[in-house]
Formats: sequence, C-alpha cells, structure tokens
Amino acid sequence: MRGAHKANGAAFTPRAYAYLCLVLAELTGAGGQVLLSGLVDQVRAAGAEAGLDLGGGIVDRRALVAALRHLIDLGVLSETDGSVGPWAEDAGREALLTVDVELLGHLVAAPLGRLEGPEQLAAGGAPGPGDDVRYSVRRRLVEDPVVLNGDLTPEQRDWMRTRLRQESELLEELLGLQLEVRAEGVLAVDPEGYLSDLLYPGHGTLSRIALLTADAVLRGGDGADRDGSDGDGGGEDGEAPPGGRTAVSYRRLEEVAADIVARYPKAWSKEAVRDTARLARSVAQTLVQAGLARIGTGPDGAERVELSPAAARYRPRPDGPEGDGDEDGRDGEDRPAPADPGEGQESLFAVSGPEP
Repeated sequence: MRGAHKANGAAFTPRAYAYLCLVLAELTGAGGQVLLSGLVDQVRAAGAEAGLDLGGGIVDRRALVAALRHLIDLGVLSETDGSVGPWAEDAGREALLTVDVELLGHLVAAPLGRLEGPEQLAAGGAPGPGDDVRYSVRRRLVEDPVVLNGDLTPEQRDWMRTRLRQESELLEELLGLQLEVRAEGVLAVDPEGYLSDLLYPGHGTLSRIALLTADAVLRGGDGADRDGSDGDGGGEDGEAPPGGRTAVSYRRLEEVAADIVARYPKAWSKEAVRDTARLARSVAQTLVQAGLARIGTGPDGAERVELSPAAARYRPRPDGPEGDGDEDGRDGEDRPAPADPGEGQESLFAVSGPEP
C-alpha cells in the first residue's frame, strides 16, 4: 500500500491530503454530478468549519487540483465537460464532474458510523464484532504486496495458517490475486496487472538498478549481514529487523549501486546515475514502493533500508548464455507453480538452494 502521488510522481503534501479528505466528505452527499466551482466553495466552507487555514492562492489551488486529479485517476470522478487542470492557474475556469457514487463508497477504510473518531479511521478503521483477525489479515493480503509472518500478531498468524487455502481461493476468485505461500509469509501476485499501479521489475534505469542492488545485498556480496547488521555500525551487537529482513545502510547501498553503474556504464540514464547518493535514495524508494523493503532505524539511531526476503524472488538472470551479456529482471512467470499451503514449506524467498 502506497501513499497518494501527484501526476509528476511527487508525494502528496499534507495540504493536498487535507483537500483530498475535504473533497471526499463533500462528494458523499453531492449526487451524480457537481460543478467544479460549487465543489470548491463547499470544500472551502468545510475547511473553515473544521478550523483549517485554507487560502485561495496558487499553492492551495494546485493542492486541490492534485486531490481532484487523484480521484479522477481512481475513477471516482470523471470530467464530463471541461477539465480541472486549468483551474489551478485560472480560478475562473469551470468544469462539470460526474461522481461514481458506488466507487466513492469503497474509498473509506470502514463504515464511518462505526468509528469513534479520526484517529481510529487513520489506524485502519474498525472491524466488525468478532471479525478482528479476519478483517485485519484479509486487508493486509489485499493491500500489501508482501505479508511476512514476523509482521503479524500470533493470533493473526494462527488464523492465516489455518485459513490459507480458503483465502487463496477466495482472493483469486474475487480479485484475481494468486498467493505464493512459504515459510516466511505470503506474496500476492497480480498476474493481469489489474490491481497494480506499479510495475516491478520495470524497464527503467531505477527499477533495473534496484533489482540488481537488492540481489547483491541479499546474496551478501555487499557486506551486509543476514542477521541485520551491515558492517557500518551494527556489528555483532546489531539488532536484526523482524521478518527475516536484511538491513543495509544508505552508505553501503550507495557503494553497491555505484559499482553496478560502473560495471555497465552505457546501460543507464546519465541523469539518473549522476549523483550516487541520490541514486541510493531512489533505489531504496523504488524497493519500498514495490513492497520489497522498508525504511527502519538501526541500533545507533541511523536510518537504514530493511530488505524483505521476498526481494530474492526477483533475482536477475543473464539475457544470453550464463555469464554473457547484461542482466535483466524476470517476473517469475516461468517459475514452477508454488506448493500448496501447509506444513513443512520450503523458503520461497531463499537466496540459495533450489526453487520450490
């Protein structure tokens, strides 16, 4: 699950999120169609009622347009006549928007009538009586590309272990997701790309370097320890991240990425690899967005990247004969079918040994 992003790829600002929430609140009772000017007036009035300091300048108009564009991309809104884009620069522009009321109702994490306040909504909503475990585990399986056992509570792990076969069949029937289940956890594959908004491995410079960098880290060729320390300060006393993750510092990630760039100097966008420190941050963010890493904190308080063992599923292979040519990622479609859920599963994400 990822946060909202603008059309240029930049993450939503707090102001854009505020406008997104206000727009959703006003659309709830808006009916099938709304005029942009009327919606803007309602949003500003709701913001004032909530005590928010919203202005009418270019910054606020762009944030509001970002929120509207996000809902258009999701299919909640459609531009029936005119466009919302020009309004950011010219507040006199008008547009007629059509609301998909049914889809709008699915954007909220839980029925608002069950919630005791905004904090509960931000925490993921309130499950129904007696459905706490089922609700939370199913939501994780659908929203997160990888769910590791180490990230679940004992109760959630027990429920998932006893219900995996049924849940796998249900998610494939309803959503087209195929669960790959092994000892470390579950990876939900979207073979048709219907639910996915991010392709991994991709074909761009950052995606390919991220693929190769993650492989080098997981194979231990970068100096990272499988117990969670990375040789840059963790040492033997370093705390291993949970879930079988491998921790690596940004400095070491930069060294690995720089070595890959140097080995294949003509394969990359020059602008993308010009600054290796920025490249390391971009590689980390690419892996985080793909659900294959997270940003954590080491024992010394320094920020570090914690790679999921599932990243090994996408180990690169040579284009041509072994050892010849550049390396490229494969999506795993030619792998053998995963074993049925059950006892004694081999590791799906192991970096050595035979594929399951």
